[in-house]
Amino acid sequence: MPEAHPDLLAWSDDALADLLRRRPDLATPAPGSITALITRAGTAHSLALAVRRLDRAHLAAAEAVVALTVLERGSDAESVSHAIGLPALPLLQSLAAQALVVPESTGWQPVPGLREALPQPVAGLALDVTREPGASAATERDLRTLSDGARRMLDALLWRSPVGTLPRDTEGPAATAVRELRDAGALVTHGSGRVAVPGAIALDLRGGRTHRSIPATAPTPQAVAREEESIRAEAALAGQECVRHLEDLTDAWANRPAPALRSGGVGVRELKRTADELGLAEQDASLLMELAAEVGAVGTVTDEDGVLWAPVQDDGFARAPSGGPPARGGTQAPGTTDPVAIRWAEMAAAWWRSDRAFALVGSRAPDSALYSALEPGLERGWARSLRRSVFAALAAWPHAAAPDSEAIQAHLAWSAPVTPPPTWAVQAVLRESAWLGAIGAGALSEVGRALLDLEEDDADPDDPADPDDGRGTDREVENRDVENRAGEDRADETRPGGGVPSPTATRERVPAALIAACASVLPPTVDRMVVQADLTAVVPGRPSAALRALLRVSAQVESRGGALTVRFTPRSLETALHAGTSAGALLEDLREASMTPLPQALEYAIGDAQRRLGSLRVGAATCYLRADDPAELAALLAHRDLDLRPIAPTVAITHHRPTTLAHLIGRHGMTARVEGPDGALLELGPRRTSAPTRPATSSAHRSSRVTRTARQAAVRAMREGEERAGFSSASGGEGGTDPSVLRARLAAAVRTAAPVVLAIADGDGAVVRRRVLPLRVGVGSVLGRDLERGTDLTVALHRLLDVAT
Repeated sequence: MPEAHPDLLAWSDDALADLLRRRPDLATPAPGSITALITRAGTAHSLALAVRRLDRAHLAAAEAVVALTVLERGSDAESVSHAIGLPALPLLQSLAAQALVVPESTGWQPVPGLREALPQPVAGLALDVTREPGASAATERDLRTLSDGARRMLDALLWRSPVGTLPRDTEGPAATAVRELRDAGALVTHGSGRVAVPGAIALDLRGGRTHRSIPATAPTPQAVAREEESIRAEAALAGQECVRHLEDLTDAWANRPAPALRSGGVGVRELKRTADELGLAEQDASLLMELAAEVGAVGTVTDEDGVLWAPVQDDGFARAPSGGPPARGGTQAPGTTDPVAIRWAEMAAAWWRSDRAFALVGSRAPDSALYSALEPGLERGWARSLRRSVFAALAAWPHAAAPDSEAIQAHLAWSAPVTPPPTWAVQAVLRESAWLGAIGAGALSEVGRALLDLEEDDADPDDPADPDDGRGTDREVENRDVENRAGEDRADETRPGGGVPSPTATRERVPAALIAACASVLPPTVDRMVVQADLTAVVPGRPSAALRALLRVSAQVESRGGALTVRFTPRSLETALHAGTSAGALLEDLREASMTPLPQALEYAIGDAQRRLGSLRVGAATCYLRADDPAELAALLAHRDLDLRPIAPTVAITHHRPTTLAHLIGRHGMTARVEGPDGALLELGPRRTSAPTRPATSSAHRSSRVTRTARQAAVRAMREGEERAGFSSASGGEGGTDPSVLRARLAAAVRTAAPVVLAIADGDGAVVRRRVLPLRVGVGSVLGRDLERGTDLTVALHRLLDVAT
């Protein structure tokens, strides 16, 4: 097969940038020159990645070019069109833009190495099998007399697998069919105990077709059409629920932080406890934990008890300083939209942009270790691109259509026939997106379409999405070098807020269009309720943030749906008073929120709860802080990280341990001594603690993605590197240093066993010359014998500057 190399030196900057977009592996790390790009594009690994990105139509065109070229048939656009049954010119031009085929005067030619990168056998043809010398090829006339069994066997060999095994029973029907086909010239012996249909004969018997039937576009089977209102309603309900569950999670972990494993994640027992407390399935609870960390609502904290997962101090929800309900009207800052819509958009965007494969939680790694929620190392190169691929597949159906997972799988299999995503991964994306409200009633919601429309830098549609079925191959652990910082001392690395993005910073990263889509789906809020004599209250609609916060601490939910029904119980009222509010303030808030006068029974119930609490207060305090000067203590009370609560003008208490509090005070430029139970001063050893912080997750992986601007900059850098190396794109290479010329010289030297002098660029940019006897020329390197040193030498082709005979 003749070798054809794409002349990338003559390509325009836009064409080179488009090549880097279509084949992103070529851009990381950025090649130093166009010559280096040519070599990298021809390596087996890069060609394999490029083939995996081809859809079925492009793959068929590439296979047809290879097959027609090997069999020495016409490989022009018309011949390829006949071979695959589709208009081939646009497909060939696209393949040429990916540097996979090259237009020549004799037809389109594959680049070296493309045949080996394609699925074998190429187009189902035994290209290396030829008919026996002197034997005539089978014709249609020869096959007319075949028995039905021989015809069925020939059809299977033509379109399924060109190689078969000889049957053991030499007198059975299969053996008879084999003899018939061999006598007709359709089969030849291929190795021990095997037969095959020669590629040329198979192509003739197929009528010149390399593929029987190739759909021009991805299939979109008939799908159920949903009502638009149903889609919006289910999406809105899912969005509200995931925001509510996030609030519940921060409340649960505020009361009882989750211990972290040595790996940094949350253990199975803690996951089950949290899932039971929130009323969620374990899969949904693990997804909730992951998204809570992604949006900065929870983080890790290190103290004497170890590493714990706990809410970040400023988690984006408006809370009273003492944990009680926020002031009415204080949950929505001026100029912002509905806080539920904002938080929903944050969670959806975090899921969409994350490189973490959330569905792996609960499965086992190749070493049989169990993947835990929130542990480092769940980043996968295919996770984000698979979400975009699934959403793009959903968008291919008519608006409001709800295809099932099998139909989506078939659509994706056409888009990535070499490595189609496994069923479990596609189903996980569908389940997660439905839980987030990006899909409603099985169809894309407005939120899902807003995610799909995010900018290119958020998700590159050309990245392959091909997780392995085993969930544990070497590609799945490609990011296990993420450092596990759980339990380490990071006090010097943290910043105010615990290193977690503030809610304001998080919202700035969420596109306004996504927030608007979430807000448009949500029903309008109501800030009033109907309080009934049986101590229940009905909220006729979606409660506002202030009303929701009030009911969260003072009532128990009885039912949800079109209207929220809650009940005021003695325990719930005591909880509200325990949170720090007074009976009078609680009554005032309830009166303001009620559409009718409060029933007398509720007022009595609040009074009874107040009396049960009594005037005595019992609470937990790990240590106390006393000061001689009240002003000095007042200055320390302003620092929120100390978490001090004054109980007297010169005394305050806190949950921190004495040594921890002393070190924290020292950070604020003041000195505190620790005293024992008897008042004697104690010596204070070194102690460090870390504020809540997020684990290292997918940020490092995201930084490896190449944007459009970076691709253009890489092309300019390659042009400059080419000029420094003495090449000129305008002249097409000076001094015979075009890569195709160098490769041809090396191939000729191998055939004639002639020594050559190689000019090699070393790592420092200097030119080294070696007298070498070339032994073998590979796709990206040459192996030779160094005649002066008497050793074997392997040189990467992109480092060769010249080959002199």
